[in-house]
Amino acid sequence: MRDLLRGISIGVLFATGILAYAYYTNSPKTNVVEKEYTIEDAITYLQKQDYEVIKKENKVESNTPDESAKSGESQEDNKQTGNNQKETIKEYKLVIEKGMISQEVADILYKYGIVDDAEAFNDYLGEHNFQTIIRPGTYLLNSQMSYQQIAILIIN
Repeated sequence: MRDLLRGISIGVLFATGILAYAYYTNSPKTNVVEKEYTIEDAITYLQKQDYEVIKKENKVESNTPDESAKSGESQEDNKQTGNNQKETIKEYKLVIEKGMISQEVADILYKYGIVDDAEAFNDYLGEHNFQTIIRPGTYLLNSQMSYQQIAILIIN
């Protein structure tokens, strides 16, 4: 019995040695060529696949601090010149990653002007026991949404 086990062990070690030698001595022969695609390439591809491509005509207000600084006009300038006729609706694409806590989500939403008070939104989530059931994902939110609408969106 001992000789049988010894023979099997030697066979396994020998086979492992041959496979390791073949794996580490052969160089990979993959030639990966990365190509940059343009929007026109993507549109052409989608049209070939029988998808309808609709271009968005009206632009959404940017909600990144860098781009709003580049616009040249601040909200204070608009108030002084009288150009602030309507309140602008801010949109934001919220990405919730696994492990994020409700306070982080509230802080992000406050930073981009979706909620008016991060603490109040976090308190709302706590009062309704939503803090522990926030789901990771990507959500499109805007500044006209209520706390309830935002909460329902991020927990479902």
